[in-house]
Amino acid sequence: MGEIKQQIDGSGRMFDKIAKRYDLLNFLTSMGQDKRWRRIAVESLNIKSGRILDLAAGTFDVSIEIAKQSGQIAKQSENVKIAACDPSKNMLLQGVKKIKDGPFMQSITPVLCTGENLPFSQNIFDGVTIAFGIRNFSNRTIALNELQRVLKKDAKMVILELHIPKKGLMGLAAGFYAKKIIPLLGALLSSKDQYVYLPESMDNFPSPSDFTIELESSGFSVLFVKNFLFGVCNMFVCKNSTY
Repeated sequence: MGEIKQQIDGSGRMFDKIAKRYDLLNFLTSMGQDKRWRRIAVESLNIKSGRILDLAAGTFDVSIEIAKQSGQIAKQSENVKIAACDPSKNMLLQGVKKIKDGPFMQSITPVLCTGENLPFSQNIFDGVTIAFGIRNFSNRTIALNELQRVLKKDAKMVILELHIPKKGLMGLAAGFYAKKIIPLLGALLSSKDQYVYLPESMDNFPSPSDFTIELESSGFSVLFVKNFLFGVCNMFVCKNSTY
């Protein structure tokens, strides 16, 4: 494992530019909560063996958490296999550095691909995770249909995504933080242009109720939605109800 399986060419260029600072910026822009949210997402997936797709895998934080929770860190189990997929080659390379020569090398396979064109057979995965990536897909409908295709019947998918609430004091505070503070942090630590895009993508992402409708229209049954930080981050736990 560790060698990137390349399925596309040239995608993910925006995230290629911020890959080295991505983990630090995630910590800062989530007010230090991103790792906790990922841990809860993997606990909600609750899979100890089988094949798991970590889509928009970034630098492998979720993939590593899956391996840890399956018992890989203590070498109690080698039954979980994780496809860490992302359109940014540099993000995947940062992830490879994290697992190099460690206990997760044999569990995690990096794959360079988009959510709209998954290079996998039908009904191959026992679970799917997507953390802070689905709002970046160029066509969510196609991507959700692809996910429904590769996921086994009744298997779980857990999605974490950011959204700026439209109402109330928290909405105003989140909007200010996302639109003013995040680009400032990005300019200081990485690239301002990419972190101007971030709040725009958060603002444009549908509300939890609207995204639930999207998921159900694509063949998923939404089991529950959990919000964090007054709705700035939402977790969607669903299963593939088609076939």
